[in-house]
Amino acid sequence: IVSESADPLHTGGYLKKILWIHEAPDHPHLSDEDHEMITKILEACKFSWKDIALTNIFGTSADLKEMLIQYNPKNLIISVPIKKQLPDIPTELYFVTKNAQMNVLSTDRLGQIRNDKNLKIKLWNALKQMFEL
Repeated sequence: IVSESADPLHTGGYLKKILWIHEAPDHPHLSDEDHEMITKILEACKFSWKDIALTNIFGTSADLKEMLIQYNPKNLIISVPIKKQLPDIPTELYFVTKNAQMNVLSTDRLGQIRNDKNLKIKLWNALKQMFEL
């Protein structure tokens, strides 16, 4: 039985206020392959796990609007289909949207990115823009 929790757990220290939301039905936090991919992405961006909060919203009743209020991120990466929960956030994939509160980047699911070189390139180019690398 998957427990329904209002507050999904996150991995990371969240020092730089980077919130990365994903959905992984098979893993409460992250598969080893996705963990390795994100570790490499963070290192390429000159970040570490201390800088982000990665949260898996699968099986939670998390309201994304409430999560954004709770976390108040400077940078938000969303690797889940979000149109239904956050209709006011632009969802063009791999396009960084900047507003007064935060930068937002919507991507494909982590597993899709991990298995597709072109998506990895798109993600990297978007992250360079988001973090001004």
